[in-house]
Amino acid sequence: MIENAKKYQALGWKIFPIKVKDKAPATPNGFKDSTNDLGIIEGWWSKEDYNIGLDLTGICVIDIDTHGGVNGYASLTEFDMPTTITASTPTGGRHYYFKTSEEVNRKTSFRPGIDRLTNGYVLLPESTHPNGGTYQWLPNRSPWDLDMAELPKEFKENKTLTPWATAPLPTPTPQIKQDIKDRAILYVKECEPAIQGNGGHNQLLYAASALVNGFNLSDQEAINILWNHFNPMCSPPWDKGSPSQRKDFERKVEEARKTCMKPRGWLIGDEMPVRTINPQDQQLGSQIASSLLANYNETNVDKLKKAQQNKAFKYTPSEIPKIVEQKMPKWLREVRDCIEERATIPQPWFALGAATSLFSLILGKKYKFRGQRSNLFNVIVGNTSAGKNIGRDVMKDIIYGAELQRELAGEQVTSDRALLNVIKRTGRAMFMWDEVAHMIDAQNSKNASSSLKLIEPTLMTLFSSANSTYQGKDYAKEEDSLECIREPHCVIHGTTTPQVLFGALRGKDADSGYMARMLLWINEDEPEPVELPCFDKPSNELCAKIAEFASRSHVAEGAEGLLKQEVGAKELQVTPEAAKFLRKTQLEIHADKVNEPEGATKSLLGKTYEICLRMCIIATIADEKEVIDIDAAKWACAVVKYNTYECVEISRYKLDSDEFITNANKVMSYIEKKDRGEGVIKSDILNGLKMRAKTLDQYLDHLHESELILKAEHGVRGWKYCIKPD
Repeated sequence: MIENAKKYQALGWKIFPIKVKDKAPATPNGFKDSTNDLGIIEGWWSKEDYNIGLDLTGICVIDIDTHGGVNGYASLTEFDMPTTITASTPTGGRHYYFKTSEEVNRKTSFRPGIDRLTNGYVLLPESTHPNGGTYQWLPNRSPWDLDMAELPKEFKENKTLTPWATAPLPTPTPQIKQDIKDRAILYVKECEPAIQGNGGHNQLLYAASALVNGFNLSDQEAINILWNHFNPMCSPPWDKGSPSQRKDFERKVEEARKTCMKPRGWLIGDEMPVRTINPQDQQLGSQIASSLLANYNETNVDKLKKAQQNKAFKYTPSEIPKIVEQKMPKWLREVRDCIEERATIPQPWFALGAATSLFSLILGKKYKFRGQRSNLFNVIVGNTSAGKNIGRDVMKDIIYGAELQRELAGEQVTSDRALLNVIKRTGRAMFMWDEVAHMIDAQNSKNASSSLKLIEPTLMTLFSSANSTYQGKDYAKEEDSLECIREPHCVIHGTTTPQVLFGALRGKDADSGYMARMLLWINEDEPEPVELPCFDKPSNELCAKIAEFASRSHVAEGAEGLLKQEVGAKELQVTPEAAKFLRKTQLEIHADKVNEPEGATKSLLGKTYEICLRMCIIATIADEKEVIDIDAAKWACAVVKYNTYECVEISRYKLDSDEFITNANKVMSYIEKKDRGEGVIKSDILNGLKMRAKTLDQYLDHLHESELILKAEHGVRGWKYCIKPD
């Protein structure tokens, strides 16, 4: 750990020691003992392998939490987050580091799941959390990759609180008030009486609830009606003269207020009048009923979902690692440049994605590495008419020019059987699917045919069988059954828009491993079109080279004459330096997966390392090498990790919000149930729901900012809350 401490010292940061596997300072004065003095720092860490704390003087860390059922990433959609130094936390969160020349106050629950940390310290990467996980810099987001951004203005501001307000209810006239009581009496007389040994207490509770909740009467009004009109019907009736029976009887009114799940006033709208009233009183009565019931035309869950949907999805992509351009393999660059020359809208990232799809196909069944083949599931994600389709069109021209069109599958597949027939016929095939997200959405539809629903699991099995054998499917008719397919090689190159993709994906797509097999090449930029792109077909030289790659065969080493027979896919070797780097990458990805909280995004990291190995094959052969060296390994991992981690960031907003809505609804329902017209005190909510204070704050803040509840100060007991009237 001393080497890490010295690296941070070299940045000019003031640091201090934190106890091992702890968050508590190891010095008497905590972060006030922080220093940049190398001698002091070496003295501290030479004694023990301390964690490293960073003094936040002049620095603000935006801390994203996901534990406790709160999704800080969903709250983050409110902001345009600039690219800055970023670390992952062992509990699945993020630390975004910003510099600030202004004084900014520390604020927990700045938003649900977001803390604004200043005037203190945070643990720096490589430190170990009490849970055993470690803090890690995100790929290409360390302080050695980029500078710390300035804290955005929106993170400096605190939203003002909405002043306390209660639902404006018309004041009922004496006649209307009496009419409500009379209706309540008639209703109680129609209730089932309490009969001993036959659920009598439940009948009393129901009648009490109808009075205090259904007719919105006071406790005393309800008690009087129950004694005078309900009790005489009961067998045996409660003895009003007995203190114990009186207490047992009247406590049902208080219990009714606590347990009722229906809205107050739900019985006031009964259309059967008990006496003729004048039109003015009748209109006033309708106003009272409407005011009481207005909040219940849609459920709390509906309101919460609407509030989530109203938050615009804001995605700020990270900077593509410089190594991607600097170390790009020769023939991947040739294909990418060929595509770019013919593009009206220049999109080099999309063009590179298409180039990897092409090599994924032509190297199929030719090479392998550590149990992986070169098959990829690439999805190009860009706005409409923003240049995402040119790669597909140029790839077709190259494939036809190389006379490989037999390996180009149809652009639409309507069943799992059609998919399997193509692979069985050709051994390897590329499926070019425009608007691939529509297919995903269709498979998720309740009305999808069984054949369409089987495409997803069939694809996953094919991808997993590329280095083995796909076991044929049995159908009702024996002649329809498929034989086994040895080493099936399936490549998918899909295109879609961000809106369609994010709308189609479900949490189950991540949990099932479907999304984990995708490599999303995302770019929402819309560059200026070029005036005159190249309209020529790809060169004969390029097509001939692609054909040569596709036709390569391998024979056993040292074989001569008739013994020169193909031995199938060739196992690529790897240099020691590259092997060490790949092991390090494998452990980093594993640590990120372990540290990710349970949920859809955790599943996305499950196949990342496998895809890195596949990309290593492509990078090596496309550079006309036979051994995976450090350049190929670093390049392949940079591309795959960049795409995957961008997908993870997006998925936090899209796929992990259901649990948050469920828990926020529990809080909202509790407030609704407990409110007697004066609001519910925060401490009562805390005790009633048995939540941690910080977790409850996040839900309350979210509900308040979504304008679903109102908030006001309540003296020494803190805050009180009520449901906001519509």
